Amino acid sequence: MMRESASCRNKCALLDLHLMAFAPMLADKCLEADRAGFYAAAADLMLGFVRALRDAFSGRSRPSTLPVGDDEIAVAPGASKPPERPPS
Repeated sequence: MMRESASCRNKCALLDLHLMAFAPMLADKCLEADRAGFYAAAADLMLGFVRALRDAFSGRSRPSTLPVGDDEIAVAPGASKPPERPPS
């Protein structure tokens, strides 16, 4: 876990020196060796997360550009209703 008082510049340096030093190679190796695809997908997810985290710390992050409006987001059935009480 990173210290909250660490500057964004220091956090970027930590990611670059430690995680980004091996994460791309690990993802490539997993993609080559994994026949089932699980570990390749997990490594790709990890690499995307590390890159997004680095972009956020460096100020290069951007808001989501999903083509979905707020009124189009589905809510789980019953999520807005209060729970029913069992009969007494």
